[in-house]
Amino acid sequence: METRRDNYGRYLVLPPTGSKPLGYTRATTITKTLDDGGGLLPWKATATMVGALRRPGLMARWQALMTQQPDPWYGSADSKNAAKKLVEECANAGGSTDRADLGTALHAIIEQQLLGVAGTPLLQPRMQADIDAFTAATDGITFHRGYIETMVVLDGHRVAGTSDMGRTTVPRVGDLIADLKTGADLRYSWQSIAMQLAIYAHADNVYIQGEAADGSRDIRLPMPKVSQDVGLVIHLPAGEARCELHLIDIAAGWEAFERAMWVRSWRSRKDLTKPYTVAVEHAPVPAPPPFDEPPAPSPDRLTAPTAVEKRSGTQSGTPTQKPSAYPEPLTPAAQKAQLRTSPDEGDIADADAFDALERHYVELSAAARSWITELAKSAQQHGVSFHAKQARTVRRFETIRGLVALALSNSHDDETLRAVLASVVGDVANFANVTPAHVLGSLDAGEAAIFARRVDELISSDVPATVTDDGVVVLHFTGLAAPAA
Repeated sequence: METRRDNYGRYLVLPPTGSKPLGYTRATTITKTLDDGGGLLPWKATATMVGALRRPGLMARWQALMTQQPDPWYGSADSKNAAKKLVEECANAGGSTDRADLGTALHAIIEQQLLGVAGTPLLQPRMQADIDAFTAATDGITFHRGYIETMVVLDGHRVAGTSDMGRTTVPRVGDLIADLKTGADLRYSWQSIAMQLAIYAHADNVYIQGEAADGSRDIRLPMPKVSQDVGLVIHLPAGEARCELHLIDIAAGWEAFERAMWVRSWRSRKDLTKPYTVAVEHAPVPAPPPFDEPPAPSPDRLTAPTAVEKRSGTQSGTPTQKPSAYPEPLTPAAQKAQLRTSPDEGDIADADAFDALERHYVELSAAARSWITELAKSAQQHGVSFHAKQARTVRRFETIRGLVALALSNSHDDETLRAVLASVVGDVANFANVTPAHVLGSLDAGEAAIFARRVDELISSDVPATVTDDGVVVLHFTGLAAPAA
């Protein structure tokens, strides 16, 4: 059965506590994280040039492409895709896949031999010589059939891979993870090989995918007890009739793996910068919403049922059905957010503090101000405005302060806002038919203060975060508890 993968080529694995399969990154992908690629790029370029020169038709296609677009890589999306396709075709014509194809065939034949499959394939003399070299070099080594070409998973890191020989007994050494390599030269590959075998040796389970696409028929089996200090590499360069055995330090490989995971995490960091604008004196900048005059409600809002009418099912004494924008069932928290059209404003906020907040708002980037403006306008349309022009209350001050702080930390996105709001009022922040702006405008003075303080905690410390099976980000704050929904 073909291995199930997602559209990124990752193994589909049902986590131990999950309800649906997730994409686990391939072990071989992780091992490339620390590679500099210095040897691969010239090799690929050489194969591409050789292929173009060998095949006049490919060279003619390059000429035609450059006639249409002199600089095809930067010309357009279509010309860039055409250039990529031509590079691959030229590289293949230049023999870039020949050795890989031979290696794949060798792997398959040796796998069948180790599994004891009946029958002798008809082999070319060069390939038969490779098989004979493998048999002679591994004489005395025991390959346990139950662990040949097995998929293994590392759940904590969501990594998976396929081990060639998961349990291999080597005389005077013990049970090891073993792997077959058919490349001509491994001098530049030992680091990634050590990482790869270390991942296999530290795996949590052998994983067998079942026929059900939802993972319900998948099976987890215990990992064999193998050394986590040393592994075995069987080097069988395709077409050379020689086989060499190498013991490899996978304790060092595991250390490299952990560093590679850190590098991958580092590459995904998006909180390293914040906007900075040099203040120009005597050059006043007009302040758009939420400090400017709030927009008037749209005509749809003026004719739509009020929150009380939605709840009672009547409008101007006439029975009506609930609008389709709010389908049943609604959670209590969602109902709470919908029905609170006049949240408690709290006291009047300090005037100096409000003036300082407005100055910080004006200094934000255009994108950040636009984000806050759209939220303010959307809240106004829901009838739960937090514009400062209407009143300078604690509720409005803390709401705007939290948004400005998020923007200053370069976190002005709806996903972060939803996660913070969810920690204040519950799952309504993730409810499909309630927007973040609606929830934001529905906060009372006390909840708005908690919201702003949660933002302070988020940008000043490492707030733990998890992701649900549905892809929802959940932030785990240590500060004030959220009010009951």
